[in-house]
Amino acid sequence: LGQRGKKEEQTRASFDYQWKEIPEGQDLPSNPAFINNVDKQICELTQLPKEWFEGKNVIDVGCGIGRYSYGLLSLGAHVTSCDQSLSALQRVKDLCAPFKNRSETMTINLLNDTLPKEQYDLAWCFGVVHHTGNTYLAIKNVCNAVKNGGKVFFMIYGFPENTDDFIELISLIVC
Repeated sequence: LGQRGKKEEQTRASFDYQWKEIPEGQDLPSNPAFINNVDKQICELTQLPKEWFEGKNVIDVGCGIGRYSYGLLSLGAHVTSCDQSLSALQRVKDLCAPFKNRSETMTINLLNDTLPKEQYDLAWCFGVVHHTGNTYLAIKNVCNAVKNGGKVFFMIYGFPENTDDFIELISLIVC
């Protein structure tokens, strides 16, 4: 493996461990206050009414253990939950079992452009692209999964640490 491949593997292994071994927390499905209100949080963050989601095809990119997949399903969407972690995807299947007729999972590598093209009304990507090592490419790949006229929601955190990171952010604004 090259340096990039090693970093990708390290990131995958880290999140796989996290989702397998640390399944509880304040903003996770184990907290009734969170899981019972995640649908409302999604509506607030996207500024879309709950009625908008009914019957829509949504992809949850980097879904982790499915906390937002569950909320999107609760709103009536058909949801494809994607992650590189097999442990996470198993937890998604368990959590979202009540919605199994509208829920599917998919293993992805966001930098290898493995997402289906132009199939979704909404791509939801919460706290993911900045972990990939190539934020711009990850964002581009997520956007390619959305239908013409569809919507994309990203939550990205962190602050650029070097000049190359600032250049990447500037190129996102220019594009």
